[in-house]
Amino acid sequence: MTGPEPHPPVRQEPDSIHTRAIVLAFVAATLLGAAMVFWGALELRGRVRALRPEGPTAAATPSLAPGAPHAVGGGRQTLIGRDTSAAALADQKRRLLESYGWVDERRGVVRIPIERAMELVILEGGR
Repeated sequence: MTGPEPHPPVRQEPDSIHTRAIVLAFVAATLLGAAMVFWGALELRGRVRALRPEGPTAAATPSLAPGAPHAVGGGRQTLIGRDTSAAALADQKRRLLESYGWVDERRGVVRIPIERAMELVILEGGR
């Protein structure tokens, strides 16, 4: 039997930073990032040009984009300044508040103008 085999001497690798490789990686990443920003700016510029109406006739047209659906998911698609449905509903509600009419004719429930109803409440409350 022979003794344990001798191990080769342990050598430590010199502590050094590979500066050239790090600088090249940094420069490559910077150039790639700059190229992506430039490309993104060009894409954005083209998209803005495609979406921006050109000339006074396109800006004065009070409609949706050509071919745009007028209803999506049950909601009406209109220009904000042109949508009068809220004003029409308010007028209808105001007319109901200011008029006489049946609420439920079968049960004998009527509607009276709001001003008259307030007068009656005041008169009955004073008794």
